[in-house]
Amino acid sequence: MREAELDPSPIQDDIAARLVEWLQSRIDGTANAWPYHPRSNDLGKFVRKEVLADLVRVSAVIADLCKRGRLGCDVNVAITTPTGRRKKLDLILGEPVGEHRPPSDGGVLKARIQRPLFSLEVKAAMTAHAKASPRLVAELQSSLEVIRTLPECAAMGVLVVNIAERFTSPLNLPGPNRHDQPQATLNLISDVLERVPVGGSGYDALAIVPIELDNEQLVALAPNRGWCPQTNTYSASLKAVAALLEQRVAGMH
Repeated sequence: MREAELDPSPIQDDIAARLVEWLQSRIDGTANAWPYHPRSNDLGKFVRKEVLADLVRVSAVIADLCKRGRLGCDVNVAITTPTGRRKKLDLILGEPVGEHRPPSDGGVLKARIQRPLFSLEVKAAMTAHAKASPRLVAELQSSLEVIRTLPECAAMGVLVVNIAERFTSPLNLPGPNRHDQPQATLNLISDVLERVPVGGSGYDALAIVPIELDNEQLVALAPNRGWCPQTNTYSASLKAVAALLEQRVAGMH
């Protein structure tokens, strides 16, 4: 698919702005004890929802197939490789099993997927960046090994990274944890991008989303200081996988 076929307008870029707004609502509200909790998947769920909405918005082809129920999604999908390895993937978008009515709410159909065409892995590094780096690399690499057993599946990763100098973790009270910023963030991003392959047999796109969160009262957009290469921004990553996904769905009616 040609780049010109994609909607050229900003993808509410960046997703960081929506993430900051969502975290602020959690700070202001009373329903959540913590804006972010490492044992909760709330942040991952939010990012998955936003990426799906953006794919639909940026591509008329994908939007049409989703509207007609020809594309659907499933979350926490257990995939077993030919070697017997089993791993859950955060989100799969593809051709659903069986016939389905189009979603009445205009969203993306939730269904079991028989033909995976797009996968999304969402990770976060909010504190202890040096300790988090090996875990993030291992998780992204192990997911990639499984995704690449799905021959038609485009692979996208989203890594949310906290640039705040302090962060209060519910697992390390009273806190807060202190970070040597911006070096802690730059080191983590560099390590991930060096060790997690992108392109070829690697991820088709790996988006870095920096935000500032102390997990108490402060949440803000990261200053624009070139945290990662342009190809690893959310906007560039999303457009890359949207173009690839349009190629995968060619011929679907």
